[in-house]
Amino acid sequence: MTAQTRTRKPVTPRKASKPTPALNVKTSSTITAKVPTLTVRDMPTHLGVCDWCGATPALITPDAPTFAECPKCRIFRLLTDAATADLEALIHPVISAWAQQYESTGLSRTDVADLLDLYVGQHLSDSGRLVRWLTDVQAQHPIPTYQDVPTARVTLDVTQLRRIERIGAAVPDRGIPRPYFLDTNGQVVSIGCGLDTITLMQPNGDAVIIYTGIHGGSNTTHQQESLYVPAHLLEQVQAELTSRDGSRA
Repeated sequence: MTAQTRTRKPVTPRKASKPTPALNVKTSSTITAKVPTLTVRDMPTHLGVCDWCGATPALITPDAPTFAECPKCRIFRLLTDAATADLEALIHPVISAWAQQYESTGLSRTDVADLLDLYVGQHLSDSGRLVRWLTDVQAQHPIPTYQDVPTARVTLDVTQLRRIERIGAAVPDRGIPRPYFLDTNGQVVSIGCGLDTITLMQPNGDAVIIYTGIHGGSNTTHQQESLYVPAHLLEQVQAELTSRDGSRA
């Protein structure tokens, strides 16, 4: 049996597709507009000559239609305006507080003004002195570096707090002008002046008194320890705190 020979049909090549016509869009790389050369008289209304340095072109400022600034001069002006505003915001309250402080002690407004004028004359009267003064004050008062610290997490165990156990009466003849408190070890518990505190009431009527500051502000140099106060002594302890609110001794 003779095997039949199969023949392949010739493959007809596909017709190439017509290329998509390119859009007639000019990109920035194809724009080659000629830079015009203008005189001051020919410049459009939004351009002009910088009134600070004479550079061209300069933009007309929106708030002053007859005034033009180049980019460098505008940046410099905005920086100096900001620096001036910050200086006024910082120095005015300080000068005001200083003047009022010494006027209240008996110096007249003229006396205080003369002192200010004397200081300005000695240190700020010319650019040379002013530069030296700025150098000195920056050396004496450098800007502190900032260091981030982790968030504080404090666990307070009320059973470990110093506990007020009893109260002692005032004995003026023996140099004890005020009532005093003793802890469980018989040691005197000192209560400072003008303390800011938080009182946490306990279910049994006792209280935990936590020191948070002094005279309305934080004070890291005066560390008053927190106290556990039994219910029967709470009124006396709070009365002692209140009686010393106005004292800074």
